[in-house]
Amino acid sequence: MNNIISYNNKGAKDRSPNYDTFVTEAILEDICFRLTNDKTYCVEKNDSERNVGRLIKLKDTKNKKIYFINLSQEGVIKGRNYYFQSISTALEKFFDEKVDREYDKQFCFYFMPFEGNIKTDYYIFLFRIMETAGIKFVNKDSVFNNHEITTFTSMRDLINERNILKQSNAGNQSTYISDDGDSYGIYGKTFGTNVKETILLCLAAINISEKQIKLYQILDNDSESIGEKDKMLINEFSKQSKINNIEIIDDTLEFEEKCNANNLRSPRFNYNLLNKYGGIKKCAICGCEIEQIIQGAHIYPVAEIRKNQTLSNEQKYNYATHKDNGMWLCENHHKLFDSGVMSFVKNKVVFNDIKKKSDEEFLKEITKYKELSNEIYNSEMEKFFKLRYNYI
Repeated sequence: MNNIISYNNKGAKDRSPNYDTFVTEAILEDICFRLTNDKTYCVEKNDSERNVGRLIKLKDTKNKKIYFINLSQEGVIKGRNYYFQSISTALEKFFDEKVDREYDKQFCFYFMPFEGNIKTDYYIFLFRIMETAGIKFVNKDSVFNNHEITTFTSMRDLINERNILKQSNAGNQSTYISDDGDSYGIYGKTFGTNVKETILLCLAAINISEKQIKLYQILDNDSESIGEKDKMLINEFSKQSKINNIEIIDDTLEFEEKCNANNLRSPRFNYNLLNKYGGIKKCAICGCEIEQIIQGAHIYPVAEIRKNQTLSNEQKYNYATHKDNGMWLCENHHKLFDSGVMSFVKNKVVFNDIKKKSDEEFLKEITKYKELSNEIYNSEMEKFFKLRYNYI
């Protein structure tokens, strides 16, 4: 027999059903035929070991290939990332397991029978992410038309699609991707199943990025940073791609430690600005949208927050990362703001001590908006402006 299908039969948890209760002969035959063009196979089933990652393996001895097949969740679709929750675990097993040198191995995804809608914008986006990461869909044609699931061709393509998705679904605020100039930043939450989305985004980005990627972990609700196995998975992917330089920023220090170390700067500040403005980076003064030169500018500076003895450590960290203690500015207007050449009277832009007429004309030319719009300016921002100018 050329084809051997093997899997651990016991469910991942005590109450989970054994795999032979839902992995039917028809499903195994379908998988075998789609991958090998041959319907004949034998089964090697381990009844004593738990199945981790919803994995079955297909060994094609004729063509010297081993397929690691992650089975989707079957039955009724539950929750935003329910359908994808075992993929990263399955990928970890895929990279961990050594195979005979003469065999090629490939990671695949198989759509099990399901009830519900997996053609939502969010699901389509994640399926495209999976395909961009190099995951082979065994039976995509049984669920989708060919044009529905296509790979992302560039990071700009991926960022634009992510922003469109967020604008149509304001409740989907778990991850953001940003072109930060010398690198792409993935600002990803690690709470619950959000971590699965974050990991998949990293894997896809590795395959299409032309420059370094930085993963900034955004912790919420007592969440922890991504596990060592997930970090190993990301690093393993990066080794096999043209971009082998992904930096995982571990922002797990408590705010007390940050304050004691004078380290109040946090990726959470940029994340909160991305969240406030729907993922769009646009200078509040000139409207520039060249993402690589747009920066998060603090209103009440971090250096002054550190020195403020009236604030508790918790307040200092909250001030340093607050979404209304900042705005997006281009490099020009950020420098003008930090140097005091540009300031604000409430929400109105003011230029100070301009000696030369040519400088005045230049500032007028690059300043499209004379005040912060009502969409940006609010009472919380006014509070931070007051704190800023109390010491000038």
